[in-house]
Amino acid sequence: MQPEYDSYLAYDDEVMLVDIDLALAGDNDFDGYYTRLDVMLDIDAGAEWEVYVDISLEDDYGNIVYRHEGGDFVVYNDGYGDTYEFSLGFRDGLPRDYYQMYISIHDAWNGDLLDAASGYNWSSLRDLPLESRDRDDYHGYTGGTSSSAGVEFTAAGALDGLWLAAALLFVVGRVAAGRR
Repeated sequence: MQPEYDSYLAYDDEVMLVDIDLALAGDNDFDGYYTRLDVMLDIDAGAEWEVYVDISLEDDYGNIVYRHEGGDFVVYNDGYGDTYEFSLGFRDGLPRDYYQMYISIHDAWNGDLLDAASGYNWSSLRDLPLESRDRDDYHGYTGGTSSSAGVEFTAAGALDGLWLAAALLFVVGRVAAGRR
């Protein structure tokens, strides 16, 4: 499925997605498919700008299997410490497959698209080997799978390893701006 936006035309001169770092974690059965995806975005702006991030995953057939619209946060100029970090943990219901991630940055006040990235223009967002924990069985160990369905989220850092159902915690580092 083609994204709703043309990522090459979506750029706003004031807000830009500069870097994307991904880390895959949680592969108990060592099959190369992971149950957690840690994401770090570096978003720069010409001035302070209130934005939100929209994230989705698609399977090979173009079906959106996950979508989340994040809460509002402020981007502070072009500092190196200005990051948006989150972790996605998949409890159950996500088949073992390769997925493509779409990320779009929107103006928090009017919803305008400011910048976007996908597997079409960022190779690191393409062919992500993911599965839910209920499918990550290694001799009976599934990492504490419970009976609730869907996608769950966790924050990186101090809460690493805690699975919080239906909560996405955002960390906005503002080191360059001297704020924490």
